Amino acid sequence: MTRLHFESKVSFPAAVPKRLVLGHKALVACVVASAIVPLLLYLPSLTEPFDRDEGFYAAVAQLILHGDLPYRDSFDNIYIQGRLLFSSREALIAAFAFATSVGVIRFETNANTEYFMLLPMVAGLLTFTLGMRGGSRWWFLLSGVIHGIAIMTKETSAFNFVFLMLWAIFPMLRNRALDFKVLASLSVLVAGCVLAVFAIILPLVLLGAGNEFFDTAIVYTLQYVGDRSAAQRITDMILTAIFPLAVACPWLILVFFATFRLSGDRWNWLLFGWLLASEASILFVGRFYAHYYAILLPGMGLVAPLGVRYLKSQWEKSRILPVLVMVSTIGLAIWFNGPAYVKNSPADRHLAKFPGDPQAEFEVQSPDLAAYIADNTLPGDKIYNLGFQAETYFYADRRSPTKYMFDRPFAIDNSLLKDALRDLNADKPVLIIDSARYEPPGDMYYDRAAVLEFIKANYDYVGKVYYADVYRLKEEVASGIRSGP
Repeated sequence: MTRLHFESKVSFPAAVPKRLVLGHKALVACVVASAIVPLLLYLPSLTEPFDRDEGFYAAVAQLILHGDLPYRDSFDNIYIQGRLLFSSREALIAAFAFATSVGVIRFETNANTEYFMLLPMVAGLLTFTLGMRGGSRWWFLLSGVIHGIAIMTKETSAFNFVFLMLWAIFPMLRNRALDFKVLASLSVLVAGCVLAVFAIILPLVLLGAGNEFFDTAIVYTLQYVGDRSAAQRITDMILTAIFPLAVACPWLILVFFATFRLSGDRWNWLLFGWLLASEASILFVGRFYAHYYAILLPGMGLVAPLGVRYLKSQWEKSRILPVLVMVSTIGLAIWFNGPAYVKNSPADRHLAKFPGDPQAEFEVQSPDLAAYIADNTLPGDKIYNLGFQAETYFYADRRSPTKYMFDRPFAIDNSLLKDALRDLNADKPVLIIDSARYEPPGDMYYDRAAVLEFIKANYDYVGKVYYADVYRLKEEVASGIRSGP
């Protein structure tokens, strides 16, 4: 039996570069700058309107503050990781590559789950690397817990978790020899992940939302990703790959050149494989929105130093290729991103962030529509948005009578529409805002006949207000509700 080689134990203070001390002002300044750059890139978007997903999260957060239960009532670690595997200068390249891409607003840097999962994903990779280099099982336990948090943030981060385990056992498969130290460490890793997932789910189960959580996190998710063929996924991936190439072109070009420097270094393959695992998770979902590509950015940044090594080797032979590549790609990235930053108003910047998306116009008008809703309802009244503009609940500070706060789930499972109609019949909202009628056609079609019949029987048409048809509860229906049985 052959035992795999581990380097000598490394404690956390020793793993962090010794030069990262206040005496080295330039290094500290570079690290601080890498942390500040994403914030500076994002500043122009701080006052923009909510996008669709962001509006839904805001509405759910508002409900939580009112005492509602999720699911039942509503449906820079980059530098340290780089320093473990590269020189201090190359680690700064990795941090700078990530910093100058993650804040770019064309990646839809809104409050989407992809951005929330970046920290636990990278922290999980960092602690896993510390465990593999030092052998301490405490790092594996911590990595497992952090990966559990990442998975509960968005399930697709499981791809990265599985890849790390495969990377760890690959030498055993190649040498056809077991290493019980590695297997024990991976067992601790899995135990930490299970512990975190259990700790997050347990309160929901105890509060009676276990079934709703399972339906949303597992059933709905699998239905959402399962309605596209493998051919569609691959074709869409190829076509939409042009987008991140254009937006973060300099760094993705470096990733391409990094493939020439992988050689047989196992640690380089750790980073490149981790990046490919992120790519596989996007392919699995089969929907290629701009913010989905955000999960590629940490891996892209960590692989960038390998691309720099390649260009440096070419610099010694001929300076034409490195200069041509970097100047042209930087120019392309500025050309694609620049216009969004020079717009005069938050609304214009929001529209520039989502070019060609008709619903971006809806999002810009949502605050005004919500003001109309607030002016025509009382604080205790309920409203319902038939469409995908859940931000209206937040802006108007009005509740939905059903946990299905937008209509996308109905396209995945039409039986959910029956549940929503049951809720609407039991607690009729004062206003119904039908924005779905004016949304662009897509793959989220469902039969609206039943809900339109409900509206016709109980509501009067007010008119089109901004981007939606507004219906008000008929007076005789409202009187019957007030008088009771």
